[in-house]
Amino acid sequence: MKTDIQPRKLTEANVRGLPPATARGYVVRDTELKGFIVIVNKKSSSWAVQRDLWQGPRGHRRLVRSVRHTIGRVGIMPLRVAREKALEAIQLIQQGVDPNKPTESEISTLADQWQEYEATLRTRERSDRTIADFVYDLRYFRDWEHLSLEEIGANRKGVRERHKQISKKHGPYIANRAMRALRAAYNLALKVDDTLPANPVVAVTFNREKRRDQAILPDELPNWWEQIEAHDNPIRRDLQKFILLTGMRRTATVTARWEHFERERKLLFVPDPKGGEERAFWLPLSSYLADMLDGRQSENEITYCGSPWIWPADSATGHVTEPKENKRGLPSPHMLRHSYATFAKAAGLNELDIGLLMNHKLPGVTAGYIHEASLLEHLKACQERVTAHILMLAKHDFAHDV
Repeated sequence: MKTDIQPRKLTEANVRGLPPATARGYVVRDTELKGFIVIVNKKSSSWAVQRDLWQGPRGHRRLVRSVRHTIGRVGIMPLRVAREKALEAIQLIQQGVDPNKPTESEISTLADQWQEYEATLRTRERSDRTIADFVYDLRYFRDWEHLSLEEIGANRKGVRERHKQISKKHGPYIANRAMRALRAAYNLALKVDDTLPANPVVAVTFNREKRRDQAILPDELPNWWEQIEAHDNPIRRDLQKFILLTGMRRTATVTARWEHFERERKLLFVPDPKGGEERAFWLPLSSYLADMLDGRQSENEITYCGSPWIWPADSATGHVTEPKENKRGLPSPHMLRHSYATFAKAAGLNELDIGLLMNHKLPGVTAGYIHEASLLEHLKACQERVTAHILMLAKHDFAHDV
């Protein structure tokens, strides 16, 4: 920074008339308010305060350092507002307080910020699973809980090394997830405290993540169907078929309740899918699927009489929890979801209809004008097409069931 040019009264006209900076910027001091300055750089100018900071008891005060505190951008913040903020900053400096540093009560530790972001997730009505996952991720930073965000932000190398350590001990996917959680919590703090260092997660090279689930190939489907039909547990048999024929996510499927099944309308209400209650939707059912649930309800009355769950089990929750089929070499629920999307496309559905059936959040402005509830009859017809296509590929005698 160049030495100051001649002090002058800082007015809007005077500041506009200042010559642009060359390679190095310069400072102009205000003749009215001591310490109020404008910093002129090559591409922009800023209002700021520069005063000596003295600290210590009266009679024994010592000069700590010269403090420069940026207030705002010229052209964005009016001069009147800049003067008011400059006066506030000068008063703090005169009291021995550095306006660039938060007070002890304002310093947020990582544990504090984690709680703050958790509260934000609840305000945004994120699902319990999403909130629980975020809270759980703090375990990878237990030894940092007491550190201030400023300390963590200034330690980019340490954050980078922590990512490597988590990758080595817990795997690449968990390490990436932990760093995304840290990044989100820190970004929230940056929104209210722009004196913090930049987000230290910028130093992390994220591990490459590959899709771990593929789709069932058409020529593999008959064998898969045969294996599922031979399943020794009829509830899990129907559950697997239901996921393949709807593309439903595992958690939303296994927590489905009979009170949400409307047989006559061939609909299943999903009250709390991924994304929380605001993403609740009606799942259209094909005739085959509605008949399957009819049969399941009758059988459940014999083996699990009074159970509210469509897919009951002898578990702590009362319903099927973790699927065991993939341990037998069968596809995971997520692979079945991939398969559904692939078969739906092959059945001739467009991407918008597939997205609505799978409860995807649709992109673009137009999506905000689409109301799924008004399209249920259309989506039922789409679901019938997908079911017929999958049953045909499975070489299943659909006519025999109906």
